Amino acid sequence: MWRIVLLGYHDKLDVTTLLRLCTDLKCAIVFKAFHRAAFKRPQQLRTLVDEHGSAVRTRQPQAKQPSLYWVVFRVCWFHVLASTVLETVGVFVSFLPPLMLSLILTFVQSNEYTWHGYVYAFGYAGFLFLSGVLDAHAVYFTEFGAFRAQSSLVAALYRKVFRLAPSARRQYMAGDVMNLMSVDVEEVSTFLTLSTQVWTVPLRIALTLWLLWRSWAPRVWPLWASCSSLCW
Repeated sequence: MWRIVLLGYHDKLDVTTLLRLCTDLKCAIVFKAFHRAAFKRPQQLRTLVDEHGSAVRTRQPQAKQPSLYWVVFRVCWFHVLASTVLETVGVFVSFLPPLMLSLILTFVQSNEYTWHGYVYAFGYAGFLFLSGVLDAHAVYFTEFGAFRAQSSLVAALYRKVFRLAPSARRQYMAGDVMNLMSVDVEEVSTFLTLSTQVWTVPLRIALTLWLLWRSWAPRVWPLWASCSSLCW
C-alpha cells in the first residue's frame, strides 16, 4: 500500500504500477467454483437385468439442482464465516476499552498501586488497537466474499447469454440482461456486505444495555423506589 502511495505522490499512477489481482478474485477461478457448486458430477450408468436376462443400462435418478442461494454461499462461504467470527469477537473486544477507561477513572480516585495504572493504560491502548484490527479484517473478508459472488454471477450471466440459441434470445430483451448484471448482482453483493450486521447489531445493543444496567442500576433503584412510593 505504501508503495502505491509513494508512487502516486511522485508521479501519476498507471496500470503497470498497480499490484496484480489476487488469484482467488480472478474471474476464471471464481467461475470454476461457481460451476462446481451449481452442477453435479456426470451421472453414471447403472446396469440392470430385465426379465429375459439381458443387461439394460439406465441412468440414476437425477438429483434436484441446488438453489442459487446455496451456490452463491458455496462460492464465498469461507470468507463469510471468517468475517462472522472476526465481527463477533470484535464486538466483545470493542466494549473492553470503555471498561478499561472506567478502571482508569477509578484508579485516579483511589490509592491503588502505581503499576495498576500502567496496566490499565496499556490495556486501554491494546484493546483499541485489537478492536481496529479485528474490524478491518472483518470488513476485508466481507468485501472479498462479496466480490467473489459478484464476479461469479456476472461470469455465469455472460456464459448463459453467449450460449443462448437465436430463438431463445428473442425472449430476453437486452435491457433485462443489463439490469441483471448491473442492478441485481450489485444487490447480492450489497446484501453479502451487510449480512454480518444482522446478528452483530442486536449483539451490540444487548451488550450496551447490559453495561448500562450494570453501571447505573444500583443508583437508579432508590429513585425508582421513591417514585413508586409517591405513586402509591
